[in-house]
Amino acid sequence: MNKIIKILIFSIIVLLGLLLLNKKNIDKNLVWKEYKNTDFGFSISYPENWHITEINDQIFPTISFSSTKLDSGSGFRRNITSFVVLPNGFPTDGIPAETSLVTNRQISSSSIETNLLLSNSKQVFATLVKFSNRLHSKWSSDGFIIGRVEVKNYEVTCELKKHIDLEQCDWTDGDIMISKGNISNESDRQTIEHMLNSFKFID
Repeated sequence: MNKIIKILIFSIIVLLGLLLLNKKNIDKNLVWKEYKNTDFGFSISYPENWHITEINDQIFPTISFSSTKLDSGSGFRRNITSFVVLPNGFPTDGIPAETSLVTNRQISSSSIETNLLLSNSKQVFATLVKFSNRLHSKWSSDGFIIGRVEVKNYEVTCELKKHIDLEQCDWTDGDIMISKGNISNESDRQTIEHMLNSFKFID
């Protein structure tokens, strides 16, 4: 009986520790606003002090939410904390990183969510969401959303069995480009998670 009580007490202490850790990671000073885009049929919550950049390109329209003001272009390939919506996708090789599928959340019945990992720390620094079905008439099958956080000492390397120069990197020959570094601010990741959970398609 004493052993069971000790296990219960230990479990409660661990649970309380995790709850305190999560509270510590969430920025309580954030004020949230709702953004609605009727042209592309979606809504999302975002921090009030973030910047919105809308690029009304006929081929590749982009809506960016970022903690840093953007002079031009979208923020998803920059090393800043941002959330980017690309209804028609974007011609890019993507962000080089190890990946893992997200299984504990589904934005829609057709969403495919992938976490991007920093290879040295295994921290999640970005989440990419694609949709297997067109959920709005203005979205193409290539459309996606992506949220990422700023990474300290961010570095992209090309590796196979040994470190090689980026200019010599050839993915067709089995080379792999990966990202390294450490997340600058843990609360930024919680912000991105909140935005992912709030994203939804509307009529």
